[in-house]
Amino acid sequence: DQDGIIGICVDGGIAPVTATISPAAGTFIGSSSASCAFLATFTNLPAGVYTVTITDAAGFSVTTGGTITEPTPVEFEVTNQGDTLVVVGSGGTFSYEYSIDGINWQAEQLFPDLPNGLYTVYVRDINLCTSSTTYLLDVIKTIDLADTWGMNISPNPSTGMFQISLSDAPSVLHADVVDMTGRMLRHLEFNPGSGVFHTQIDLQDLPQGVYVLRLSDGTNTGAVRLSVVR
Repeated sequence: DQDGIIGICVDGGIAPVTATISPAAGTFIGSSSASCAFLATFTNLPAGVYTVTITDAAGFSVTTGGTITEPTPVEFEVTNQGDTLVVVGSGGTFSYEYSIDGINWQAEQLFPDLPNGLYTVYVRDINLCTSSTTYLLDVIKTIDLADTWGMNISPNPSTGMFQISLSDAPSVLHADVVDMTGRMLRHLEFNPGSGVFHTQIDLQDLPQGVYVLRLSDGTNTGAVRLSVVR
């Protein structure tokens, strides 16, 4: 960015006083103030090393210099803790502000209680240098199937046929049956359309043992054990 500034306060000499900068760059502003007879200011300077020469009307000159450094770029890391985005800024010039819409800014690094989706996350430093990135929040929440969807299984244990009922089913339901090692044995897709839902899981072809039924609507997931006894 070309937003560096070098200011030289000049007292003494014979007016008028002029100022030049090398290498030539930026915009020159000559003014006076209560503390300076002549204030030479060069603005809009890129990073670099500069020499400023002050010359009065009698031809007497004095040379000084200044260095403008470019801050490191604003960087940041985005993670999530469940449905909370956590944004940590670095680089640039402290302090930082954060946003997930580019309009509303906050010093707090946490954005809690967010629905799943693709977010554009912004960070800006005290100089308003800004960086952004996108982050996909895709959280699968673990739920209690009985509490959330009103699930009931009967009989359990059974000889292999399980009647499944949900009093408050989601609109889409994915079902997996795995053994105790995690090996997939069944994958079923249902479209309950919300509300009361009944179906059955047939494990009569499987040997006696304990299996796990996992149900998910894509956002929430829960599991329950199915016992096959013969």
